[in-house]
Parts: sequence; C-alpha cells; structure tokens
Amino acid sequence: MRSHPRSLTALMTLGVAVLASACTSSAAAGPAGSGAIVAVERSLFTQHKVKAFLYNQQVTDTLTESFVTLAHANGIPVVGVYETMPVPGYDYQSWMVTEVQDLQKAVAGGVSTEHL
Repeated sequence: MRSHPRSLTALMTLGVAVLASACTSSAAAGPAGSGAIVAVERSLFTQHKVKAFLYNQQVTDTLTESFVTLAHANGIPVVGVYETMPVPGYDYQSWMVTEVQDLQKAVAGGVSTEHL
C-alpha cells in the first residue's frame, strides 16, 4: 500500500502489486478519504494483507499518521518515500537506489525505513 503517487511508477516497474490509498491525495490535496474507504484499508492492515506501507515523508496529515501507527501496531514495515530529492547527500541516482533498497528491506526483511 502506498500514500504517494510518485512511487507508483517505480513500484510497477518492480512488479509490485500496488493498492492506492485513501491518503494518496489526502495530505497533498485536502480532506481525508471517505470513512468507508478508510475502514476497508484499515482492515487490510489488521488482516495482514499489506506487505509494506509507503508514504510521502515530506507531506503527511493525521490520516497518513494513523496508517503509519496502524502499520507499526500490525508488524507491517513502513517506508518513507520522498516527492522531491532530499538534500544534502543525494543525487538522483543515489536517491532512487536508496528508496528501492528500502522497499526491498521492508518486503524481504520486515524492516521499516521512515527517513533517508
């Protein structure tokens, strides 16, 4: 599950099945998703159907934070991705490689990486 659209292309390229979240546009564009959608998504976490939760580290809101908390409570690794390149210390290639490695650590080893 992800909360940020920029990560979609990279995830699809890797062959990852992606579930768009109610918080995909919530933090960036306004009100949170409908209660029904949020309830369905929460059940995916509590039923352990989510392998990792990716979210935009640079733009969060209370809905996104509630999913981060729920992921932690259910043993789901959390990966913070970035909409714009974090500086200092990264060029484009090292930024993308790091995010892919963080996803790999989450799915293969259950390791959360919320900050680069």
